[in-house]
Amino acid sequence: EKAHRSHLVVTNHSLLAIDAIEGVPMIPDYDVVVIDEAHELTARVTQAATDELFAAEVERAARRSQRHVEGTEADDLADAADALRAAIGEAEPGRFDTLPDELADALVLVRDAARACLSAYPKGDSEEVDAGRTQARGAVQEVFATTERMAANAESDVLWMTEGGDRLPPRLCIAPLQVWGPMREKLLSEKTVVMTSATLMLGGDFSALATSVGLRPAERVEVGVESD
Repeated sequence: EKAHRSHLVVTNHSLLAIDAIEGVPMIPDYDVVVIDEAHELTARVTQAATDELFAAEVERAARRSQRHVEGTEADDLADAADALRAAIGEAEPGRFDTLPDELADALVLVRDAARACLSAYPKGDSEEVDAGRTQARGAVQEVFATTERMAANAESDVLWMTEGGDRLPPRLCIAPLQVWGPMREKLLSEKTVVMTSATLMLGGDFSALATSVGLRPAERVEVGVESD
């Protein structure tokens, strides 16, 4: 509420990316944005647009849902988590140019089970808000959104699996191949953007950074600076 009343809001690259690129309202409406350390912007936007998925995350969402869903949908989601764990165990770490059949089937299974589980939640429009139920449903919604994106295996995304370790199990990750298109369409085309950094230039030229954020060479305007 305080941010909505403010004329100046200070945030970070990640929240700006989620708000502007992904369309999730994180900060109040604005007309002008000044981006400091702009040489890091592309990496931060890519990071914000990257999703991860653990089998344990699906299990946890299913377990929390069992308290709120009366049917078998939460149990079905738990079974789908088992299928996903098995598929991850059979897959080789690294980038997937083509999804292995078992892994593709497991992602579809989790996606469909998560969708059914979401539909099984009580609507509760006229009831007092249950914070626990809201959080549990949110966990299932996140699982659904991630598996839907991974199962789609769009050409604009890259999907890979980490090796895992002693403390962290293997996980699936998905990220956009490039972010300049969304940045141009949803940020540069709609807002006045000022980018600042001590290292914007590479080899004495701005072209590399300009291209990475969606600016075209033909749009460049040279402004001379006269010294006294």
